[in-house]
Amino acid sequence: MPADAARQRAAAAARAPDRWGKGYRALKPPPGFHAVPITRGAAEDGELETPADLVARFEYDDHEYISAVVQVFDHRAPRPEGQSLFRHAARSFDANGEDIPDDAEDDSFVNWFDRVAEFQDEKGRSIVEWAYVEKGCERAELYERFIEDGEHLWHVSMEVMPTAPEEDLLLWMALFFDAPLAGPAPANRRGLGEGKTTR
Repeated sequence: MPADAARQRAAAAARAPDRWGKGYRALKPPPGFHAVPITRGAAEDGELETPADLVARFEYDDHEYISAVVQVFDHRAPRPEGQSLFRHAARSFDANGEDIPDDAEDDSFVNWFDRVAEFQDEKGRSIVEWAYVEKGCERAELYERFIEDGEHLWHVSMEVMPTAPEEDLLLWMALFFDAPLAGPAPANRRGLGEGKTTR
């Protein structure tokens, strides 16, 4: 199947010796992307202040009609004991997270997302990956991955407008999500092509 072949090609690219397991602070932009310098300090009029835990930002500039922005964060706050990584990530970093009541079951907000995967890698690190189509005037897809790695909670956010070819999306996720910490891809990883917002 074409999708399976695209996943295999993406996985092979991620496992290149100069990318696999090199860490997020050494992350190199894939072809078509460039690194955006991060400026610290007070924001100027109309600009948002750069988050203190932003490690890297990349933008895609290789196509006239496709926009993609990837941001990598290193959150240091540990998740509350007894709380799943999915719940912690949703409550802390999703735009609707404050709407999750304390007594809500995790299953009750899974349907906020078009795709959710929660798993562990061979080193025992907890990983959550989700994707959904954002509301707004223009269509945008948001793909995010969270990896607990010791004291670090790595958070990689990829926003794509309006969409991109499936093969490109799978390659970008493999290079930005999997390669830096030598982690696996979830079995249900896919682009959202015809997906519609569930919110």
